[in-house]
Parts: sequence; structure tokens; C-alpha cells
Amino acid sequence: MATPLPTIPGVYYGYVWMTYQGRKCGSNFCWLSNDTTVDSANDALHAQAVADALVSSWNANMLPRYPTGVSGTDARVYALGHPLVPAQLSHTSASAAGSSLVAPVAAAAVIRHVVDRRGRGSQSHTQISPLTTGEVTDDGDSVTSSFITNMNSDFGDFIGGVQSAYTTATSGGTITYVQLSKKLSRVFPITASTTETLLGTARARTLRP
Repeated sequence: MATPLPTIPGVYYGYVWMTYQGRKCGSNFCWLSNDTTVDSANDALHAQAVADALVSSWNANMLPRYPTGVSGTDARVYALGHPLVPAQLSHTSASAAGSSLVAPVAAAAVIRHVVDRRGRGSQSHTQISPLTTGEVTDDGDSVTSSFITNMNSDFGDFIGGVQSAYTTATSGGTITYVQLSKKLSRVFPITASTTETLLGTARARTLRP
């Protein structure tokens, strides 16, 4: 049985996804605000600011690298401080701009996150899929060195873009990129993110009606 989301003031947990061949492809992200004392109405507004920031920054920094055929960016974000506040949603109809030649759909680049958590190291990660054929080495085992360089830059710009957009939307608020532990009902700072050389796998999920 899935572990329910915990109640943690000032934390916003969300999912960003796009659509490829009728399936979702995306990633989870968690953020800690510097303001943990807001009421439910303002917590909803802050969650909406996070959702809008995720969509706008993903479109600017991440979506262009995906293959042609990947379209739309959506986000849903939960304000964990108030369990009765519904998910806040954001959407845009932007399209990817990468090559139309797609690598096998199970292939995924892995961005490994270093988490400031004693004894656990960098167990958190984000998967990027689908990839274009030009981003995968000839042996099919790895992403190219240029992809690693570009993705490290793009992902860092994405995180910074979310933080900047949130600050603008909340008139000075700040958020930190963190990892959520549902079991411990805590969050832990993510201190670095680096694209790995070896490919992982990803399974896109069919969209529900």
C-alpha cells in the first residue's frame, strides 16, 4: 500500500509531466519554503505559485531538449502543511524541440541528487525520458558527454528558474529543493545534482481519461 503524504508545514510536493504517445513522462519534485506559518488559503496560493513556476521553468530549460512529439507540460502540487488543501494545477501547451529520432522508450538518463542526510548519500534521482538517438552512445549503454554537460546546465537552470519564479510570485518568498521522506515525515536538502553516464530505464504511464 502506498505511503500517504505526511503533514509538514511549508513543504510543497508535486509532479511535473509531459505527454508522449498518449503516456505521461515526468518527475516528482519537493520544495521547502522559508515561510512555514501560512494559513490554508495562503498555503494554497503558495502551492499554486510552485506549480506555475515548475511549468514555466521546465518549458524554458528542460522541454526543448526532449524529442519532437513530447508536448504539453503539467504540474500538480500539494501543500503538505494543510492536508485538506487540494492539489494546485498548472498547464501549458508548449512542445519539445529536439530531434524527432527517439531512442528506445525504456532508455532514461539519470540525474543523481546528493542529499544532505546522514548515512544515506545520493539515493535520490530524477529520470529523463524519452531521449533522442543523438544523446545515446553507439553501444546503447550510456548518454553522450555533451548530453551530460548540457543536462547538468539545463537542470541547474530549471531549479534556479523555479526558485526565481516563486520569489516573484510570492513577493520575496524563497524555496529550497529538497527530498521528501514520507516514512520520517521530514525533508532533507539536496546539495548537488549530476547526470550519470550509464542509462537507466523508465516506464511511461498511460494517461487516464
